[in-house]
Amino acid sequence: MTDDASKRCIPIRFHSRAPPVITARQYLRRIVQFASVENCCLLMLLLYFDRVAERTTPKLLISSLTVHRLVIASITVASKALCDNYYTNAYYAKVRSRL
Repeated sequence: MTDDASKRCIPIRFHSRAPPVITARQYLRRIVQFASVENCCLLMLLLYFDRVAERTTPKLLISSLTVHRLVIASITVASKALCDNYYTNAYYAKVRSRL
């Protein structure tokens, strides 16, 4: 994230204080491994990111401070909306918290 972009971006609930030590790719793999995420949920993840970034005011900057929380929230919503079998919020929180 550049200095200019970070100045225009107002922190919201999805912002972490510091970037997690795990990369976004490793984090997504971990969620897929422990939560048995279906492919349709991964596709919805992209759609959710696009819509959130487009519709928030001020614009939500997807960065290393926001991506991990946006991923778990999007996967949770997509799983509950599209899948017959999904985990509880508490389970998704456990997967998220073990970084």
